[in-house]
Amino acid sequence: MDTILLQQSDPVVLEVASMVLEGHFNVISFEQFPANIAHMISSYSPKLVIVDFILEGQQAITYLNEIREIDTTLAVIALSCNNDIAMVAKSKGFDGYICKPFEIDHLINRLKNYS
Repeated sequence: MDTILLQQSDPVVLEVASMVLEGHFNVISFEQFPANIAHMISSYSPKLVIVDFILEGQQAITYLNEIREIDTTLAVIALSCNNDIAMVAKSKGFDGYICKPFEIDHLINRLKNYS
């Protein structure tokens, strides 16, 4: 089963997404992005990282850049309710995006494309 790192600042969304995904993936979830992402990546060897893209997404972009310094091939997608997320995610270098709110089947199918 492929591993996904899931960062989501809303604890309710984090809990629901984790429960839904656990039947399909090994999910490592956390509210705040870990200080040592290199250790997380080397420890869990994820196929995908999902980051919460809040407001203008500065923190998510910082996380993306940190991940790219470690592994340029690791897929990183943004999870957001931002109306412009499709354009912003592409322009900032994310491999994809998922809009909130999301349909559970759509979420699972999108993530399976990356694993």
